[in-house]
Amino acid sequence: GIDNQYYEGEISYIPLALKAWWTIRLDALKATNPLTGESYNIVENEFSIVDSATSGLSMPPNWWDDFMDSLEEQDLIEPYHGHLRILKTCDEENKAKLPTLTYVYNGIEFPLEGKDYVLEWDHDDGSKICQLDLMRSDAQFGQNPVKYIFTAGIPFMKKYYTIFDYENERVGFAL
Repeated sequence: GIDNQYYEGEISYIPLALKAWWTIRLDALKATNPLTGESYNIVENEFSIVDSATSGLSMPPNWWDDFMDSLEEQDLIEPYHGHLRILKTCDEENKAKLPTLTYVYNGIEFPLEGKDYVLEWDHDDGSKICQLDLMRSDAQFGQNPVKYIFTAGIPFMKKYYTIFDYENERVGFAL
């Protein structure tokens, strides 16, 4: 059932585009620079999976690579063990410089600020590490109309109360 104590306001329901994997239409995934307000679409008119078993937000390789390159150009992040990326300086000021990622479903915007997709943990040497909870995913449906997968995983569901409505073939989100 739905527990009203975990959200405020209205629930926005998004119809399933496919019955497989809680797949919904992703109108756009936007990145907005919080310092300048400049915004661009990372992708438009693709599909997204809402997945409570995916620990991060995932993007196909070409989109992930382009997005990470843009952050490296701003001197915000650096590589850390393969495809992981960390903030060069782990503090609130640098988290605030990360782009706001906005998932647009059914014309409704669901923004995530940098602090929403950063995992902070202690390194073995006692220093703080701020890891971007963004994953490069090679997973594909491999068939038309859906080929690439963008996943709204745990960081998305930490911010937005999520309802998997099997009976009505839809997913609901609320703050």
